[in-house]
Amino acid sequence: MHTKACAGDYTKACEKLGEIYQLGKGVDIDLETAIGFYQKDCRLKKAGGCAQLKSLGVKYSHEARPISRYPPLYPPRAFSKGLQGKCKLTYDVSAKGRVQNVKVDCTNRIFNRAALASIRKWKYEPQIIDGVAVMSKGLTTSITFNLAE
Repeated sequence: MHTKACAGDYTKACEKLGEIYQLGKGVDIDLETAIGFYQKDCRLKKAGGCAQLKSLGVKYSHEARPISRYPPLYPPRAFSKGLQGKCKLTYDVSAKGRVQNVKVDCTNRIFNRAALASIRKWKYEPQIIDGVAVMSKGLTTSITFNLAE
């Protein structure tokens, strides 16, 4: 059951799925669905997903994606003084999804430590290039410290 994708960029994938059909493995799935499953497995770091994509000749890539982000604790001194502010954070995400090399630039230094403590707890799905996890450099975000929130 080959689909229109076989005429496009997935010639190798079609050939591979054709081999599976010929070997009589009872595969009743089309190419687009198979690639979707392998991409999901690759994204979820399940064994074989990225390797299957590679064996099919399908290049799978995506940017680093946040898995969990924790809001910062409002610094008690800033709260008692009624201070508000904003921090710009620049950071890298390792191939294992950890935040590294954080640079903090806040409107008031009183917020630096809280912003840094918060972002160090964040977890990411790493950037994937052709099925391989790599470091992402120079990501940016901002954290706002607002008394009304």
